[in-house]
Amino acid sequence: MSNFKQGRAIEPVFISRRELSNRLDISVSTAQRLEKDKVITPIKIGGSVRYNWQEIYSNLQNKSKNGY
Repeated sequence: MSNFKQGRAIEPVFISRRELSNRLDISVSTAQRLEKDKVITPIKIGGSVRYNWQEIYSNLQNKSKNGY
């Protein structure tokens, strides 16, 4: 996925599992299940798990447009 705005790359926003849970209004365990079911893709940095918020948001928008 290309992140460009007015010819400039947009820096990705990486959020924690807890922040993802807050933004989507789901529990942390639901976020873990979505990760296990490969609905969302984590990025592991050392012992931390992060998510690319733009990628998840875009995927959710596409799914809702397609009636999923």
